[in-house]
Parts: sequence; C-alpha cells; structure tokens
Amino acid sequence: MAETYNLKSATDEALVKELEARAEGLPAALKTRLLAVLAKDIRPQVEGALAAADETVPEATGITRFKAQYESLNSKYKDKCKYRTWEEAEKILTENGGHFLKLAEAMNGGGVLFGVDKDGRLLFADKGPEPIMTGMNYPDTRKAVMFTEKEGEQMPTGYEMFPYSSGYSKSDEILAYEASVNDTVVRSENRKEWRGIWLESGENSDWPRFVRFVPDDGDAYVFNGNPQSSGQYLGVRRLLRV
Repeated sequence: MAETYNLKSATDEALVKELEARAEGLPAALKTRLLAVLAKDIRPQVEGALAAADETVPEATGITRFKAQYESLNSKYKDKCKYRTWEEAEKILTENGGHFLKLAEAMNGGGVLFGVDKDGRLLFADKGPEPIMTGMNYPDTRKAVMFTEKEGEQMPTGYEMFPYSSGYSKSDEILAYEASVNDTVVRSENRKEWRGIWLESGENSDWPRFVRFVPDDGDAYVFNGNPQSSGQYLGVRRLLRV
C-alpha cells in the first residue's frame, strides 16, 4: 500500500511500512483510522493516531484470543481434534446463543484453550497460577464446580475438575495444561508457598486426590488427602470440554 501515498522521503516510506505492519494487529476501527491518516501523509497525525491506539487497544479477548490459541496448539493435539478447522470450532462455540463461548469466557482470567482430549474435544481451563474457589473441602468444591442452583434444583454448570491418572499420576489433561502454559498446573505467585487443587475423585471419595505445589523443588505432584480438608491455599482449577 505504501506506493499509493504521497511520500516525501525514504524516512517517510520506512515509517509508513512500520506503521502498516503494526496496524495489522489492531481492531478494525483503529486500523481504518490509522491507514486513513497514512493516506494523507500527515506525519504528526500518524504518530498521534498510533499513540492513541496503543493506549486504547485491550488484550485480545473472547473468540479472537481462542482462535489464536487454537491455531498455536501442538500438532499432536490438532491432528486428533474433532474440529479440523477453526471455523468448525467457532461454529460449536457460538451456536445456541454462544453457550460454550460464554462458559469459556466466564472462566478465571477469561479462560484459556490449552489442548484436546482423547475424544478430540477442545479443552479450556481457568487461567492463572493460583487455585480458585479456595477454602472449601472436597465435596463442597466438587458440588460448586459441577452444579448451580436454579429454581430450587441443582443444574449442571458444564464445568468439571481436572482428573488424575491411575494411582498418583498426572492425567493427560494436566500434562497438556502444563505443557501449554510452560508451568505447573498450580503454584503460588511467589513460588515460595504451597498451593493445591482438588482433582476429580468421585462423588463420595474417602481419599480424594489433589495436586500440591511443593516450593522446595518448584514442582507439583499428585497426593491424596482427607476429603474434609480445606484452607486458603487449597482450591480448584475448572475444566471445560467442548
């Protein structure tokens, strides 16, 4: 597009090219504004428009962010995903009034699309290193994650807790999450205190599993514990399958 402008110097041309490249990541309205200014070759307005855009453009959210996360999935996940293209995935997320999209966006931090399960479904989770919904025991946490009360009845939320593998092993879902964020599935912000998240262990488990972050070696491991245990450092990370 640079050749259509009334440029006065090589410096101006370089500026235009730089600004055009930066404009590609802007929302449509701001991109249109910036390119309109470029077309007039008014350098002060160009720089002013860009400064205003940099201050007002929020982090990509919702469907745009999930699209980027889908496209950046490891090939081993994309190859087994039931949605072979983003357009197929977007259709499922936005149908029925955007039911699944709303569930994903309502997760902590706006949610993160991090992998694909063994059945080819997309996996979303709460964002952030810290557990959420802390201070509850296992049965209360499980109930709060999976059900909500509506008109006196318990209705499924669509969310679940992360599972564990047999014994004391991390599930494929946990491993996929850790690989995606390049971090442990749970930890403290300062990495100096323990944190834990309950794992799906059945409705009436005598020794439910949980993942505990151990600050001494900076890793997280699967343990079992008293279902009535609770505290400010023990919570959950919700999981959504689409």
